[in-house]
Amino acid sequence: MPNSQKRGDNLGSGCGMIAKMKLLLPVLLLFLSAFFGVPSLAMQARATTDLVCIADQLSNPTDCPSSPANLTGLVGSNVTVAVNVQGVDSLNGFDIAVHVNPAILQPVSVILADSLIQEPRILVLQTVNSTSGIARLATSALGYTVPGTGNLFEIVYEVLSSDNGTAITFGLGCTHQASAEGICVTLTNPGVVYVTLQTASFGGPLAPDFSMTASPSFQTLLGSSDTVIGSGSDSMIVLFGTGGFTGPVDLSTTLPPLCPASNCPSWSLSVTTLTLFSERAALAALTFSVPPGTPAGTWNVNVTATSGSISNSVTATFKIVPPPRFSISTDTSTLTLQRGQSGTITLRLTETSCGNIYQPDKGCVGLWGFSTSISPDLKKGPSIRYGLSETSLPTFTLLSSIVVSTNSTTHPGAYIVMVFASNKWIISTITLTVIVVPTNRANI
Repeated sequence: MPNSQKRGDNLGSGCGMIAKMKLLLPVLLLFLSAFFGVPSLAMQARATTDLVCIADQLSNPTDCPSSPANLTGLVGSNVTVAVNVQGVDSLNGFDIAVHVNPAILQPVSVILADSLIQEPRILVLQTVNSTSGIARLATSALGYTVPGTGNLFEIVYEVLSSDNGTAITFGLGCTHQASAEGICVTLTNPGVVYVTLQTASFGGPLAPDFSMTASPSFQTLLGSSDTVIGSGSDSMIVLFGTGGFTGPVDLSTTLPPLCPASNCPSWSLSVTTLTLFSERAALAALTFSVPPGTPAGTWNVNVTATSGSISNSVTATFKIVPPPRFSISTDTSTLTLQRGQSGTITLRLTETSCGNIYQPDKGCVGLWGFSTSISPDLKKGPSIRYGLSETSLPTFTLLSSIVVSTNSTTHPGAYIVMVFASNKWIISTITLTVIVVPTNRANI
């Protein structure tokens, strides 16, 4: 693509708006915590190894038990767990998710009545999902800090089954601004306060095991058979030991496809063996790569973790969708000139499916490159120059004037002019014809 005039911005892959908002919650909490925190404390909190625990609200309403709690209850009854903090110097906000097996315990409500953080406060997020079994609460104190020992919030569960022991753990997969790596627990003061964790169980003691998740579990990337650049993204595989599990864990994935050419995606793990400890997380990155020219499609990558007789797996899904492209229309595709004349062809370029909104994760970055070529390219052939309409970037719709000039020595004949417009991902083209005739045969 000769004489390219590059415009645009770097692109990245991403997820849907809801998933993005969830990922940004810890950042929002840090902002609120710093903004409304006590000025003398507006600095990164010192690293700490203090404790956040899941406890039986009846036995430990405001502190943590010496060993992981085991709750019991009859089918149809309610049980309440307390999410407590112990030994932290002070805090002014938190974002915590707790996960259970929804077939055994169904989250009903989240209670803040006994929380260390009372009014005035900002309630950033409060959700209870009976399908996923996740209850999540994020809140920030307005203008004050509290001692770091006591109740943060409580969760009420309805008992659906009590036959088997099940883990009550913290949510997995929060890899940004977390108080414990890979775990959905963030305490602020107003910076991140680092803690250790203690989970609980229901219905009996837990056998050594581990849970795992992929974060994010679904991603959309750009690709098609005519893309000129590739894309890629990572999904973090997070494992968490429960029931006293400690030991090495081997990781493997679905084998990448065998392709006759380099136009199929590939994937790999950053590590294939992890050492996992109970009440701790271990992480591995699953990297998914899309080379140029990869056709659209959906790929499910299964990641299996094995330790002796224990085996668990998760699936990360990567959907490859075509990026937008420029459509090019013209007022005429053929221009006839007599020698010595000049003429103009007007083009209209529109980046489709963008709606004049800058969306780099969807490929909407405006005009990245523009150029022309002429064939045959003769020394005494017509000259080509172009101009683009002046608009602010990114440019999703613009006009271009292709100016063709001749003189008395221009060689008569038919010339093919190719116009190239790129949004970085795909090069769109249009073919124009210029006919130069002698003066006595001009057809104006």
